Amino acid sequence: NVNVDGVITARSTKGTNESLINLASANKDMNLNSVKADGRVILLADDINNKATDSKPTYSILNRSKEPDTINIEGTGISVIAGKDIGEQGKKVTFRQNGVSDIFDGDSATNPHVPDYTSKNNQGVDMLAIRDINVKGMDGDNGEKMDTNVCAMISRTGNIDAQFSGNTYIREITADKNIDLVTNGKNLYIENLGLVPSYPNDYYGPNENVIPDEVRITALDLGSYWDEGEAPHYQHAADSTVVIKNGRIDGTTAGRPYQQDLNIKADNVYAGGYYFNMGKHRGEDGKSTVTPDGSTNPIKNPEGEDISIRVEAVRPEDVEAAGGNGDNQTSPNDDGRNYYYGGSEQGDDPDYDVDGDPIPDEDKGGEDDDDNLVVPTEPTEPEPTEPTAPTEPTEDTTPTEPTEDTTPTEPTEDTTPTEPTEDTTPTEPTEDTTPTIDTTPTEPSISDDDVGKLTWVQRKDVSDGVPVIDKRQYMRFDLVSEADMVEFESDSGADAILNISRGGVQLSHHKSLKVGDVIPVKVKYGDLEINANVKIVSASDVKAGGEFIDLDQATANKLLYLNLMLDETANYAEANMKPIENSIHIQ
Repeated sequence: NVNVDGVITARSTKGTNESLINLASANKDMNLNSVKADGRVILLADDINNKATDSKPTYSILNRSKEPDTINIEGTGISVIAGKDIGEQGKKVTFRQNGVSDIFDGDSATNPHVPDYTSKNNQGVDMLAIRDINVKGMDGDNGEKMDTNVCAMISRTGNIDAQFSGNTYIREITADKNIDLVTNGKNLYIENLGLVPSYPNDYYGPNENVIPDEVRITALDLGSYWDEGEAPHYQHAADSTVVIKNGRIDGTTAGRPYQQDLNIKADNVYAGGYYFNMGKHRGEDGKSTVTPDGSTNPIKNPEGEDISIRVEAVRPEDVEAAGGNGDNQTSPNDDGRNYYYGGSEQGDDPDYDVDGDPIPDEDKGGEDDDDNLVVPTEPTEPEPTEPTAPTEPTEDTTPTEPTEDTTPTEPTEDTTPTEPTEDTTPTEPTEDTTPTIDTTPTEPSISDDDVGKLTWVQRKDVSDGVPVIDKRQYMRFDLVSEADMVEFESDSGADAILNISRGGVQLSHHKSLKVGDVIPVKVKYGDLEINANVKIVSASDVKAGGEFIDLDQATANKLLYLNLMLDETANYAEANMKPIENSIHIQ
């Protein structure tokens, strides 16, 4: 624990990934120069006596490096929690995750990417802030693009502005306002956008209503170039890919001529049930195209409606905004790429626009056109109403001058912020259930598998009167050692339960579960029996994540008790517990 006004530099270099840095800034901003471990880095800044709330932020984790190229946080696993902000606009917190490799199985941009990270990368990056998250991933010392495996990023009341160095996998990300993501690498795969099925309760409480208003995503594939000598495959040409498997955005459903709340720039995009072909795989006419594709699920707003999506081709200004070289590249250059022009198959739409402005026909397909595609292709029209029959007038029908302009006007929005009502009555902290131990300092013992969790507990320590803040997580439990005691039943399409938490379960299935399904589950652990309903919030062809719904107090208490029993006996795992087979035979 630290409580300093100055700048922090820390090293833990044991030479293996067992080294650890775990720092909590008590009642001060954490001003970082450089914090580096061969293993994990765990950072927290908060008021440890009165933890931050959404309406009362506390302390930030900030970039105060002494040199411009300094990496603020470096390790194989990174977990950062701030009661206020992580980084600032114009001075992002820089980070580098080491040891991530082979995130994607295969590299064919014309087929949806399959992340293969779970068996190869058991550590990840977690970031949670009450307000804004502003971070930047740094390249390797030799200039190579560094891959990143993100477990979760959550901004409870603010924005996320994150730039990544190389290929990036994001399991869950959400913010209350806007999300802006850029990768200099080739691939960006998002499992859950605006959804946090693994973290229904983070360090600061429930987050199911944290939904972004607008999202902008860019994949650049810097270092690519167009070499005519490589025809016809052009293996080094730009071929970036964005995949959004599941999503929820508080966005519009209308197509053109309106602007969209999800904007993506890449050479290939799989999102919302579509494939957008923006790059080198275009047809002979050179136009960008969009086709239905079942590899991703519809992206919906809170009302359950499919939102509108705009996809654009990458342009020089996008590369320059990320700090790269905007020139069209015909030979190797780590900071640049080549570009694709030719127009959009939607260019004949009378409402076709570039950034909201009409574009002359003679400019379509040229450098001033971003070849954009929008789904749906038609604006949402109001339902027609039946005309009412005319009635005989009963008064003088002589026309009179109107006294008021009845032309509809745009609604005005009340922008006066209102402070949310806050209960200031102090509450007693939940009693720590950790067994009493000798307080003599010992070497930290943290399982490699508990990385990527955002739940912490506080324990009081008499030394210096500063509470010790330890990282503990209850989100998912490894039941390998308990498999003989756990029984699972569900009269649904679930084959087995993969893991369980106080907030939900992960299930295996064979294309039988989809987002929005509500299924009953029954879990028995010894004499403890739990019956609950689970709502599926994310799904692939073989796995589904669900959250418990409609819990009565007795069932919630049983789940808490189950977690406490597992806490005593199980090592925590990220996602790879032994499956418990469904004892109800599924035809």
